[in-house]
Amino acid sequence: GSCQRRTEAQNRDLLQKIGNDSNAYTTTDHTAFFINTTKDHLDDAVDLVTGWMFGALITPDEYKREYQVVQRELERDKGEPDWVFYDLTQMNRYRVSPQRVPVIGYQPVIQGLSRDDVYGYYKQEYEPNNMVYVVSGDLDPETMLRAVQKNVDDDKPGRVPSKNIAQEPPVLSPRTLVATFPRLGQTRLELAFPTVKLQSPDLYALDLLSTILGGGESSILVQELRDHRQLVTDIEASHPTPTYVEGSFEIDMQLDADKIAAAT
Repeated sequence: GSCQRRTEAQNRDLLQKIGNDSNAYTTTDHTAFFINTTKDHLDDAVDLVTGWMFGALITPDEYKREYQVVQRELERDKGEPDWVFYDLTQMNRYRVSPQRVPVIGYQPVIQGLSRDDVYGYYKQEYEPNNMVYVVSGDLDPETMLRAVQKNVDDDKPGRVPSKNIAQEPPVLSPRTLVATFPRLGQTRLELAFPTVKLQSPDLYALDLLSTILGGGESSILVQELRDHRQLVTDIEASHPTPTYVEGSFEIDMQLDADKIAAAT
């Protein structure tokens, strides 16, 4: 959108000029904004991204437009069984950690926000001390560094947000969550076991084990439970590990409901 350096239309025109390959995403522990372009457009790309990071205006009209986009995404996710299933498994696995909160948030909370709420959060969190700026390309490193410096040198270091997150209590007994999804077809089933944090040396063995057990057509669980016993139509294993809390060793299946006990 618009920023202190340019109007929204001017930003859009400049982005079009350098290739119009730009996007953003949010995951569990960071938000990223990026532009891909050719090396001769380095200065324009850095100018655009730093302009959004430090001087976004988030006008009422822009807020209203993007608010509607998020509402549609929230409603779409409610109708996607795989998204609903994922959110349920995270809420069952984590009772304290923010890992249990959907990245997109909760619709009633978002509907209660105003433009000023969002702008206030932006001004509080989008500070130099809370950012990592990355430039990569076939250019001299000093050239890339100067491209950033000349766009950010006037921005003063800000408040560093607290990163103190309560420890997730250990799982002491099995926790089961069951839900019904209209017209789902086959059942989704996940068995998950608490594991380790991202920095643990055991991470690599668990990642390798997940591939051996359920990472492809030749994996053990696919050959045994799907092909030999025909208990499932799909099965895979994985070991997702968030950056700030213990991960889980997960086995995910699609199967007929009357085969749940045998597959488990």
